[in-house]
Amino acid sequence: MDNFIIIDGNSLINRAFYALPPLNNADGIPTQAVYGFVNMLVKAIEDYKPKYLAVAFDLPQPTFRHKRFDGYKAKRKKMPEELAVQLPLLKDLLKIMGIKILELPGYEADDIIGTMAKRNSVMTYILTGDRDSLQLIDDSTTVVLTKRGITETQNLDEKELLASFSLTPRQVVDYKALAGDSSDNIPGVAGIGEKTALSMIEKYGSLDGIYANIEEFSGKTKEKLVNGKEMAYLSYFLATIVTTVPIECGIEECVLEFPFNENVKRYFIKNNFRSLVKREDLFVETEEVKSGATEIARIEVVDENQLFQILEGKTELAIAFGDDIHLSDGDSEYVIKIRRTLIDNGLDYSQAVKALGEYLSNESVKKVVFDGKKIMYELAKYKLTLANYDDVKLMQFLVDNTVDIERLSTYCEGLGYGTNLAFALYEQSKKLSEKIKEYGMERLYYDVELPLEKVLYDMETVGVEVDESQLDALGEEFVQRAKELASLIYSLAGREFNINSPKQLASILFEELSIPYPKKTTKYSTNAEILEELAPKY
Repeated sequence: MDNFIIIDGNSLINRAFYALPPLNNADGIPTQAVYGFVNMLVKAIEDYKPKYLAVAFDLPQPTFRHKRFDGYKAKRKKMPEELAVQLPLLKDLLKIMGIKILELPGYEADDIIGTMAKRNSVMTYILTGDRDSLQLIDDSTTVVLTKRGITETQNLDEKELLASFSLTPRQVVDYKALAGDSSDNIPGVAGIGEKTALSMIEKYGSLDGIYANIEEFSGKTKEKLVNGKEMAYLSYFLATIVTTVPIECGIEECVLEFPFNENVKRYFIKNNFRSLVKREDLFVETEEVKSGATEIARIEVVDENQLFQILEGKTELAIAFGDDIHLSDGDSEYVIKIRRTLIDNGLDYSQAVKALGEYLSNESVKKVVFDGKKIMYELAKYKLTLANYDDVKLMQFLVDNTVDIERLSTYCEGLGYGTNLAFALYEQSKKLSEKIKEYGMERLYYDVELPLEKVLYDMETVGVEVDESQLDALGEEFVQRAKELASLIYSLAGREFNINSPKQLASILFEELSIPYPKKTTKYSTNAEILEELAPKY
């Protein structure tokens, strides 16, 4: 049977928001809740390998429950602004992922989830932190209940529900009808606590069973049940998930496309989701990766003459410095074996580097390397230089901001090339060159970033002369100027506040000072773009 994951969007993004430390994207907008949501989403996909996946959301409009009972969810706190601004980001990401978003005015996410679970003949997993969904458990529906943080969950089928909560799915609503639910402001029966409600249901089976046997109760308990009967059945109505929502969505609209497309990776990059960007398994493999290194020749180089023969006539070659030195022309992988003991076949490391020296410094020969500045330092030990090269590390940074790779071998193995490091570099350089051209970054790469690498190397090698007394004087001047500006800002605002807090700054500008916000949204931002637009007039 195919698997279908339905996610309670509001529940998961709330959990992620409170479970993770603050994280902002390049525009200063909070993103930790979206980041946590994606991590839970990926884990669910890996655990249950669904064919179908959808995310249901609540909408701000009143539902049929609010119309029946004004107090429904009345005590629930307003969503923090730092979380509210992340909901649109999450929905944008889900659209980029091709994941179906389910929402309908007048109904809650729970109702949509229940309808989709009962409507389709598939194995359904409901990912939520809301225990209301436990009533939906049946032979083909399991609730995956979030617990601690964003990683711990509990799978609840009928057997596990009974073991953990001493209830059947049908009794979940009976229990809430008696005990109530403070989070949703469902009243229940006044004076009937959780333990009492559970023992009653265990004995009489249901709310109807309790009231059918009301004469078996006595004293205060009977009085509470009699006086609270109307509220009990109102609570039963409020707690019952509707499974006949008129939402127009067939399960074929929920087919999951995984691994994700390249646009998802770009979204992760833009929002600083670095650990997710590094996970190549989350994204569609390119043909280069699928072809891999098994289709190329691998030749070991053990003496200088063999190396010179390989280099002769080559106009372009990728070079990877590791335990051995790897070369590739895109057709073959040449491994210069470094001699580690006196009996090993191979070249001494310094001997190998010096043999490559003329090739490395030759302006007419194109090299492909990883981390050119680091290689410059290595070559400098042998009074050698590096000229006319492409730096895959630098190219990768421009394309998707991923450069924090601890080991080149790990990086290349992640691309699917095994230990053919130079071939991996060669193939990556071609792919990244196309991306740089596509993104219009050719001048940035060739005229700015690549030449700057040599400038930075020279600066680091030679150092920069500094007049320390002048530097100290400037520091004191800037600190004093910052204090003066802060004082002026407080004066204009009418009070002191944390200038570095986007939320407090936005409140001062757009609420207390009533400066019109230049965008058609109430989700205020104080990024540079917004402030620069306001600066000439205000």
